[in-house]
Amino acid sequence: MRWWKQRLSSILLAGFAMVTLTAVDLSVREDELECEQAVAHLVSCCPGFDPSSVICEYQACSVHPDLLLAESLCIVALDCGDVRARGLCTSVPALDQTRHDNPDAPPVCE
Repeated sequence: MRWWKQRLSSILLAGFAMVTLTAVDLSVREDELECEQAVAHLVSCCPGFDPSSVICEYQACSVHPDLLLAESLCIVALDCGDVRARGLCTSVPALDQTRHDNPDAPPVCE
């Protein structure tokens, strides 16, 4: 009888988890995904690159990915030698959220 109670509680817990997860929006924006890929590329190309120095998440109006979509795509398209030659190992971590308020800010990679 004890195994029956364990099985039932496992089924109920799994059902609760499914209901909870379906109520949460798990979609990922394209700019977030491409930013994450660009950061992964920078980690592989730049010794000591700290991935936490770049924000890739989007939160309504207050937080945007540090890298614009075109910049992320540009970084991923470069080989490691070009990444280092362009200084992206140091310029990308120096980006901040204020650049999204300045449409005239030059792109970090184009």
